[in-house]
Amino acid sequence: MFSLTSNPISLGTRLQWGLMGMALFLLALPLRASDHADPISLPGPIELFDDGKPDSAAATRQAGNTTDLFVFPIKDDGKLADFPRKEGEDLTLEPTEVAQIKALVVILCVRPGLTKAPPLELEPYTYSINMDLRSRVLFDKKDELARYGGSVPEPEKINPDVTIELQLNNDTTLKKQTIKSPSKLLNNFDNVRVYNDATLKERAYDPLKDANSINLYTGYRDDPFIFPRFFGTNIVSMVMIIPISCFPEGQRDWLVWATSSKGGKQIDHVGRSLRTQNPRFDLLNTLPPKDHVAAIKNENAHPSLIRDLALKFGMDSMFFYRPWDFTPDVMIYSDRFNIGFPNGRRLTDDVAALLARNGDTLLLELSYKSGKWPRATTNDKPFRDEFPYLADPWPDKDPAPGPALSATNKAKLAAIFGALVVVLLLAMVGGWHIIRSPFVKRRVPG
Repeated sequence: MFSLTSNPISLGTRLQWGLMGMALFLLALPLRASDHADPISLPGPIELFDDGKPDSAAATRQAGNTTDLFVFPIKDDGKLADFPRKEGEDLTLEPTEVAQIKALVVILCVRPGLTKAPPLELEPYTYSINMDLRSRVLFDKKDELARYGGSVPEPEKINPDVTIELQLNNDTTLKKQTIKSPSKLLNNFDNVRVYNDATLKERAYDPLKDANSINLYTGYRDDPFIFPRFFGTNIVSMVMIIPISCFPEGQRDWLVWATSSKGGKQIDHVGRSLRTQNPRFDLLNTLPPKDHVAAIKNENAHPSLIRDLALKFGMDSMFFYRPWDFTPDVMIYSDRFNIGFPNGRRLTDDVAALLARNGDTLLLELSYKSGKWPRATTNDKPFRDEFPYLADPWPDKDPAPGPALSATNKAKLAAIFGALVVVLLLAMVGGWHIIRSPFVKRRVPG
């Protein structure tokens, strides 16, 4: 049993330990968002001592997760419009190559780490794919071109010209889809052809048979993220083929992002690959892109308590803002250049390694957590060449246990918190006496 009197360590030292333990506990919350598994702000019970098993807090967080967003062009046969260049060659496409691009594929993945097939809790959530077709995109800054695929000089003007809202049934089939284009820039589409795993088998698929039809698939698939932690697990996917003919004539540049919401409230955001999964960008998950730069600048100038504590504890790699961080979290795709992250994203792009080349090394470091070397640079299942492109799901299995504290460290942490509680109670009692004393009538002798 822990005793304040029997332990030779001073009360001041115990108090410092207690405060440090509380700070580290608070810091542990944002760390959940470090790779492919944000947001951390969804409601759910706080579970202090993880027993290594899936817990209700983790399940609640997972329910609203967006994970990966892919955007890539296809030819009229439905296959990737890729025009490879040799290392160091100009990636600019020739007009004849651009003419071969007939549609854009947009893939949104949600609910990472699934090991049991549906049903899942999907009906309360709305997933939105957004496109800005009018914001200026520049390609004259070499560093931003390499890091983000271009520059958005007026981020505060980012606004969706297209919003595709999707609601799913708990079995991952489509419940409702709504396409909004207030500026009427997305047009000429006659209908949305909806597919799921059953109808893919029943109907012959010809991706661009009707040049003005949008194709939509929703279903349970292998997690396409090239990252060992998520190998052998599945996701819920939404895959769309949008013909180029649906966009304004001469459209060259797209800003794309996706969100999840519940009860009309946005709870998660995904734009450029893996950006909001970095702890320093978690604040962007509930904000529209037009507010991102202002929010980052404000957080940098006036850090939140948790981020300030993280920096004081030397966790700069996860919480310190880099000079190049002050950009909106959107994916840039342009048909001016060949496809490949950061110009859109192919399923085969090893984004953890590509990000590390330009300053974000956290995910590359975490990819070595499996202990295998060399690290995996391809997915654990081959992707399909045709719609819906993602690999078939893995069979059901028991989920791997989460990280757990050792029994000794659980006892130590409990002791630290116990000491902190005792100190706080003593402080409260002392404070109450101080507050109460002026109001207590003094007895007069005699």
